[in-house]
Amino acid sequence: MVHFTEYGIFGFLLFKVIQKSSKISLWWSAIPVIISAAMLGAIDESYQHLTKRTPSVYDWLADVLGAVVFMILVLIFEKHHKRRKRKPN
Repeated sequence: MVHFTEYGIFGFLLFKVIQKSSKISLWWSAIPVIISAAMLGAIDESYQHLTKRTPSVYDWLADVLGAVVFMILVLIFEKHHKRRKRKPN
């Protein structure tokens, strides 16, 4: 659960940085976030043997899944939020 949450938060923050610094669509912004989370998770797992911890593919999958799920939630929220802004009250 820790891996899932950490990488979900990482994904959310990176998504916000990408959105602020570029003009690409919401959906396209999620792709580098998921790729970055997958790469960072793999690097994180690969050096764990140096800290007397056992690297785990399941931990890496939790990392990636956390980023993916958080991205889906953020995209749903962003789309809903933009739709509400467009509607006149």
